[in-house]
Amino acid sequence: MKAKVRHLYEIIAGAILSLLGFGCTPSSSPDKPDPYHDIPVEYGVPHADYVIMGSVTSQNTSEPIPGIKATFRRYSYTDNDGKKHYENQEFVTDAEGKINAPMEKYMFPLWGDDQYSIILEDIDGPQNGGFFESHEIAKEDITIEQTKKGSGWYEGAFTLSFNAKMYEEMPAEYGMPHANYKVVGKVTDEDGNPIPGIEVLAKLWKQGAEVDGQPINARTDQDGNYVLSAQAWPGAEGARIEFTDTDGEENGGLFDTFSGEASLEKTAQGDGKWYEGDFSGELNVKLKKAAE
Repeated sequence: MKAKVRHLYEIIAGAILSLLGFGCTPSSSPDKPDPYHDIPVEYGVPHADYVIMGSVTSQNTSEPIPGIKATFRRYSYTDNDGKKHYENQEFVTDAEGKINAPMEKYMFPLWGDDQYSIILEDIDGPQNGGFFESHEIAKEDITIEQTKKGSGWYEGAFTLSFNAKMYEEMPAEYGMPHANYKVVGKVTDEDGNPIPGIEVLAKLWKQGAEVDGQPINARTDQDGNYVLSAQAWPGAEGARIEFTDTDGEENGGLFDTFSGEASLEKTAQGDGKWYEGDFSGELNVKLKKAAE
């Protein structure tokens, strides 16, 4: 809601400034500076200063990862066609896998119910020590700390900090053995009614031990169905799966967490080279409602 209010506020502020004779171009560039870009603050636009600080390391080796693009993505508004619009600011990790940089000047304050996240992407391929899977840092994993008090429309200075780990990919074209895994199923209550919105998290296992790799996650759809799929090291015999109700009463009640296992069977042969085939499994579960 506040994102919509902010968007409406910017439109109204822009209209007022236009009537006052000020230009309202959204940004400036070195070859075409915008002398009025900073003027809205004088006319009562809430603003704050932010610095983003973080570190990115490898989940596999714990080594820092340079050259990772970190995009701070903030929800702005939804247009009449239902398309969501975001404000993006991009940063890149240094040689030590760190980011310490000021965010855009006169940034609109981050309010409690704002939607934002940080998306990490490997943009230089193997130059930073490997191929790393993209990763999104949720709002809950970003720490905001106020470092300077504000006054009037200025709400102060803040630091956004995060620590993230990225998993190394296994590109088959570079000679890495791999297999495709897929587990499907349906989640219902004790009366057989489908439960949407259940978080499903799985880890592959072999001979009782977890196979190294990123957990596979999915969420049940409106019919209670889920699909878990991943490309990982070959040899997995099954998947340990946990089902968690994360949206409370929205899916018809609060349900207990449940853990189960699905065996994997080979459904397609490999190519005799690095690809060792497809493996599939199925696990249907019934969840009990949590005790009141």
